[in-house]
Amino acid sequence: MRANIGTVWQEPQCEYAPMMNDIMATALSGLNSATQRFDASARRTVTDKNADLADELVTQKVAALDFTANLKVIKTADEMIKQTLDILA
Repeated sequence: MRANIGTVWQEPQCEYAPMMNDIMATALSGLNSATQRFDASARRTVTDKNADLADELVTQKVAALDFTANLKVIKTADEMIKQTLDILA
């Protein structure tokens, strides 16, 4: 859909687009952070004879929960974008 402004045609701008980009970027950063923490803990568990297995298990479980939470944020943002596009269409 285009808006006629004077004699110039312009695409309508969504005022929420920058915010959605920020949300997605934050969630992707969280995914990367959780993945790195899980990987580092898994490597310590395998390579360090003196690794505290209980501590590493908790670290891995928290990283997995963080990953899941950030994934849900991305899915929700995606659904919101789709609904917004449906409304604007």
